[in-house]
Amino acid sequence: MTQFVDSPHRYGLVTRIFHWGMALLFAAQFASAAAHWALPRENALRDTLWSYHFNLGATLLLLVLLRGVWGLWNLRHRPSESGLMGSAAKAGHAALYALMIIVPALKIIGSAGSTRGFSYLGLQIFPARETAIAWTNTISE
Repeated sequence: MTQFVDSPHRYGLVTRIFHWGMALLFAAQFASAAAHWALPRENALRDTLWSYHFNLGATLLLLVLLRGVWGLWNLRHRPSESGLMGSAAKAGHAALYALMIIVPALKIIGSAGSTRGFSYLGLQIFPARETAIAWTNTISE
């Protein structure tokens, strides 16, 4: 029977679903960014992929936070590696989690002060402003 929570010998089903599901979503996120920069303006594929970019980023931020809570809850039960490789893995994971939280948080702050505003899955989170707030745009760039 599949174990849902982590054990010292194996990551549980929930952790593995978070890991691989988020990996697929991050691949889609990077593909939308690559298409935005690589394809010419007024390209249908570029516009379609970019239209998902902000919602996908906000979804990933929520999933990162949920995965972090899940990981902390399972911390005592997780498989671990000792020595230099274990320390390197912990440092690498900490850096990745920091980036996965900081980057979208800065973009959301930028959206809060922009003339475009921010909506998530059709819900208006921050309305568009008539004039942008300069410092929010600066930190989001």
